[in-house]
Amino acid sequence: MTDLTELFRRVERLEHIRAIEQLMARRAYLHSAGLNGREMDECWTTREDIAFEAEDWGVWDGQKAVRQAYVDGNPFPEGTPGLMIGHTLTPPVIEVAEDGETAKGIWISPGHETFPIVD
Repeated sequence: MTDLTELFRRVERLEHIRAIEQLMARRAYLHSAGLNGREMDECWTTREDIAFEAEDWGVWDGQKAVRQAYVDGNPFPEGTPGLMIGHTLTPPVIEVAEDGETAKGIWISPGHETFPIVD
């Protein structure tokens, strides 16, 4: 028989998993819409010790460098004519630690991108 403490922990872990799913769905939407600034403000950590590596762009360390590369340096900002990015998400595999303090997850993001021809 499951006691109430165990049941509470199980429900709490499910709530954490759902919150992570919602966060990634918001991130995917904002990215696909070219709203990189909102994406970073609403979905990314505010910690300074972050690193960002995207495709063949390179690696940036720290909030300022990441924002410069991903938001300010976005070659296709909101309103770019002809831009179309479609990044859907597969169902995730999310594991929340027993203590509820950490989690890890993985998604596959199949999609396509098209860009305008720039003079």
